[in-house]
Amino acid sequence: MNISKVLIIDDEELIRATTMLLLRKHGFEVECVSNGNLGLEAAHRSQPDLILLDIMMPDMDGWEVLRSFKDDSVLSAIPVIIFTAIESELNDNDLHARGAFGMLRKPFHLKELLAIIGQVAAGGVDGKIA
Repeated sequence: MNISKVLIIDDEELIRATTMLLLRKHGFEVECVSNGNLGLEAAHRSQPDLILLDIMMPDMDGWEVLRSFKDDSVLSAIPVIIFTAIESELNDNDLHARGAFGMLRKPFHLKELLAIIGQVAAGGVDGKIA
């Protein structure tokens, strides 16, 4: 899978801006939005190849947004990486059951972000993130 367009859905401006700059430096086309409703609209409009989705957001949290993506026949095939600072006991099976490809913890290192994007592009390792 070729990944060139990434949608970032995160309510923290600094996270959106720095992640966008890092990804653009590596050749990705990036769109950023600050909440789940805008994320759903942006995903329909731009059809990204990958979505980085924060969990803790006002109004509509990331789990609700993810459910909406997976219930939408147009958006359900877009891989979603949970992008969060919260500690979670979720393992890969839990994430996959909810419809996410995997999770990236904030703060992150650029190598981690690029590695997980590479795993999505490669289709995962036996369907799981290494």
